Amino acid sequence: MRQEQNKTTSPSSQSLLSNTFELREEDLFGLFSEQLPDSMYLLDLDDQDVPGKIIYTNDAACRIHGYTREEMIGRSINELDKEDEARKSDSRLDKLRSGEVLTFEEERRRKDGTPFPVEVTARMVEW
Repeated sequence: MRQEQNKTTSPSSQSLLSNTFELREEDLFGLFSEQLPDSMYLLDLDDQDVPGKIIYTNDAACRIHGYTREEMIGRSINELDKEDEARKSDSRLDKLRSGEVLTFEEERRRKDGTPFPVEVTARMVEW
């Protein structure tokens, strides 16, 4: 009888797992991405007018750059690069489109113009 009480008062790992799978994929993505300590961006690589258009970014990226999410969404990822780094963006976007996984270091700039170093790992994700 005591075991039955423990089962009802403290959830088992199996029931936690079951509850997790009941969440929609979008909910899981949001939970995951907003808790990341690192910046995360989803880019539209096919937008002809805005190359590398940011279509999603997490709170960590907004904080480090000094922009609100609304200010980040819709702008090109190139706009966050320092000017000398931005020249490399087109070739990097082309490499991503071809399926390459990229890892590189560069300097980004905050809204107030101050530079800061980053290490970037990027790949194309299709959905």
